[in-house]
Parts: sequence; structure tokens; C-alpha cells
Amino acid sequence: LVDDCTLRDLIIDGNKATGFISGVGALNNTDSDVTISDNDFKNMYCFGVEGGAGVTGLTITGNRIDGVASDTSKKTGVPYYGGIVFIALSAADYLIVDNTVKNVSGSYKSLAISQVSGAKNTKVSDNILHGDVIFAGSYGASFSHNQVEGRVQVAGVVSKLKINRNTISQPNATSAISTTATAAYDGLEIEGNTIVGGTNGIDLTASGTAYTGVNMRGNKMVDQTNRAINFPTCAGTLENISITDNEIRVGATAGTSFIGIYNQNDNVTVARNRLSNSVGASSRIAIYMAGASTPTLLVLDNEVRDAWAHTLYLTASSGMYARGNLLKTKTATNPTGNNISGEIVF
Repeated sequence: LVDDCTLRDLIIDGNKATGFISGVGALNNTDSDVTISDNDFKNMYCFGVEGGAGVTGLTITGNRIDGVASDTSKKTGVPYYGGIVFIALSAADYLIVDNTVKNVSGSYKSLAISQVSGAKNTKVSDNILHGDVIFAGSYGASFSHNQVEGRVQVAGVVSKLKINRNTISQPNATSAISTTATAAYDGLEIEGNTIVGGTNGIDLTASGTAYTGVNMRGNKMVDQTNRAINFPTCAGTLENISITDNEIRVGATAGTSFIGIYNQNDNVTVARNRLSNSVGASSRIAIYMAGASTPTLLVLDNEVRDAWAHTLYLTASSGMYARGNLLKTKTATNPTGNNISGEIVF
């Protein structure tokens, strides 16, 4: 519909388009202050809306994208195809709000955004996205109040990214929110989301080169099959990581070896989480903590209810601190060599 021209102070509003490479495409360094609103883009070969690089002052609002990425051979040489796609954004002021994307072909994305250093003020909110979402690099982006049927991937360097107050339903055998790249993640905030299904609810890759200032707070997670929060051994730099105030509910889909919170790293605080299990103990573990001989691993004031094989599983003689945890029936496993106080077993 619109492609390969210079756009400034332009409003694209109220159009209907079917069967193009994209509804609006190739927004780039020459384009600024563009509003794309209230359009219907249907059965697009590659994209609903697409661009990147130095485009600035972009608003995408109230659009309906139905059917996309059916024939990506129409435009080759790009890393992502899908509903709303912006690659290597380097400027400022991007607002993507109140759009609907559905019927995305194959493994392509309902939303794909990558940013490079210099990008700022990117806000994605109140969209309905039927399909996977990817942030391949983020510099100060926020992703909030969206409804996602699919996974949310963080697949590049993060210098501040907020994933807050979304409803994420992951019907497939992959993680709902995950970091996936060999990259540094600084200031990643995952807060207040409702996460239903998925192999893991939140999954931090072991290949991260650094996790600093990473907070997983106030999320509600239900019906994961493997782990609600998964943070396996990472050799990268680890500083100021917290898993706090989350609510984890084990449902009928959980495997017999399900673990609510799984952490194998130091410099992590796990506090005030609430875990419940409606399907029985089997081999399930509520909280699993492993670390080196260091007091930088803190397990504080968590509440574990119902039957579990282990309520709080610790690595023996690791020097971690566990204080004020409320545990159903069973005390902490492997207390020797750890600092446990104020434990309440009921």
C-alpha cells in the first residue's frame, strides 16, 4: 500500500488493503512523524507494517492485521516477517498501541522489534497479538498491557526493557517469556504479568553473558509443565537479581518433576513468593536453590502450600541464607552448611 517513499508529518488512516507485500513498508531514515491508524491490512505476503533504522516519531494505533507472512519470498534479506516488524531502530519516539494481529503464518512473528544503541522511548501497549513476539535488542523499551497468544522472546542486548502487566497464553511446548541470546541483559524487568501455560513460565538462558538488575516480580503463573521460573547455571556476570512476590500455581498439566522456582546461581534474592500445588507431591519441588559457598543467595519469607516432594531444596554447605519461610509439612532439604532461621512448618 505504501512503500519506498519519503514520509513526514503524514497520517495513514482508515484504509483497507489486501494482498500486498506490506500494508505500510520500508519506513526508514528519511521518514518522521508518521501516524498509521485504523487501517485493515489483510493477507499480506510479508508484513502488516514494516520499517526500521532511523525512522522517528512513529505512531501505529488501532490497526487490524489479519493474515500475514504467507509468501516471504516477495521480500528477501530481512531477519523477521510478521504483523508489525521494525529492525535496527536507532532513533526515538515509537508508539505501538491498540492494534490487533492474527493469523500469522508458520513460525513468523506478530510483533518483532530490534533496537541498537541510541534508540529510546519505545512503548508497546494494549495490543492483541496472536503469535510470537520478539525483542532482538532493547534500549529503554516497554511492553505492557498486551494480550499475547504465543511466546515473548528477548533475543539480544538489553539496556532496560520492561515486560509488565501483560496476559500471555502459551499453548505450545516452549517457554512463555524467555531470554534466548548470548548477550548481556541489564535492567530487564518482568513484572505483574499473568502467564498461562508453556514449558517454562519465565526462562533465563544459561548463555547470557551478564544479568544485572534483573527483576521478576509480582507475576501470576499457572499450568506450566516443567518450571514456572527457570534460571540454570550461568557463567556470566550476575548482579542484583531478584525473584519476588510471584504467585505460582501448579495445575493438571504439570509434569511429575515440576519445579516452581529453579535457580542455580549466586547473587539472587528469592523472596515473598507464594506457591501452591493442586495435583499432589510426586517428585515435584516448590523452590530449588543451588549456589557456591557464598552468602549472596537469599531465600526469604516465601510461602509454600500443599503437598510437594520438597518444599525448599537447598544445596548442602553452600552458605546461603534462608529466613522466615512458611513451608507445608516438610522442612528445608539439606540444611547443613546453610543459614536457616525463622522457618515455620505447618
